[in-house]
Amino acid sequence: MSSIKRILVVHDGTADLERVAEALKKHCSDASVIIRNGVDFTATDLLPADAFFFGCSSPKPASFAELERVLKGINLAGKPCGLFTLEGEKSVLYLRSIVKDADLAVNFATHISSSVKKLGAWVSETLEGR
Repeated sequence: MSSIKRILVVHDGTADLERVAEALKKHCSDASVIIRNGVDFTATDLLPADAFFFGCSSPKPASFAELERVLKGINLAGKPCGLFTLEGEKSVLYLRSIVKDADLAVNFATHISSSVKKLGAWVSETLEGR
């Protein structure tokens, strides 16, 4: 993780996912972590980041409209990305679809839970590109 200096976390604004985002930040002590609610996200948040975590509690939240738009037109090839959600398959498929065009190195394992247990190992795997 030493080459990762800046991490951007974007969540949909739900309380449970905000809690997961804050817990995720604690596992990234070597990096500067910016947490954005989807409604506060701007395109300029993406370029300085070396890694990303995106989370939503249900597919296609209104707060992700700008994030979706920007990810369709930017190349972030090879940068690590983790996806987290409270829901199962539909949210995971949605998150995978919005990051696809940006060519991110998405961790195949998705954190699906409001629980922060085992979050540290998942964050490490994501940042190490596993």
